[in-house]
Amino acid sequence: MKEVIKDAVTGTVTVRDYEITPEDQSLVLVSWRATAKCSPMQGKLALGQAEWAKIEAYRATATWAEQVVIDSANEWRRNSQDIQFFGYLLGYTDEQMDNLFKAAMTIEA
Repeated sequence: MKEVIKDAVTGTVTVRDYEITPEDQSLVLVSWRATAKCSPMQGKLALGQAEWAKIEAYRATATWAEQVVIDSANEWRRNSQDIQFFGYLLGYTDEQMDNLFKAAMTIEA
């Protein structure tokens, strides 16, 4: 990657090359996951009707506490245990969950 640095006083521009290490990439992903969130509506729209129907089908057999969790969340957080459970129910990988949240966070309504 390239970083462009401009000296505010002299106007001199310096370009330097650097590489992002796998460790750096991992830290960026961990940080993003810790802050990624969406509304339930955004999440459901990103999932789509067929995938959300799988969650609803599970809900029909869930315990009362699980039903409350599914019905009552005001905010979906990428790292929450409840959202991890949704991913498990749907058979999603971590990458699929990340992509779902990225898509959901772009939905405006």
